[in-house]
Amino acid sequence: MTCEDWGTTFYDDSLSDSNLTFVDIGEYKDYFKKDMSKLDRNKAILKAWQDGFMQSEIAKFLDLSDAGVSKILRKLKVKP
Repeated sequence: MTCEDWGTTFYDDSLSDSNLTFVDIGEYKDYFKKDMSKLDRNKAILKAWQDGFMQSEIAKFLDLSDAGVSKILRKLKVKP
């Protein structure tokens, strides 16, 4: 799942209708820019997580797995 227009809200349509997950793109675009380097993206993941965003929300926005976000946080010496 990717989002071409970062100014909208999207949902994970892989879930059943009763469990739709909505993510407000506007909040995330303050942390993540479209042309970030991997290192900058990883630092932004850490900052977003420290500011209270859940790993699963970050993962959905970036089209990463929850485990991938967890691994990035561990590499940055943070225990998620």
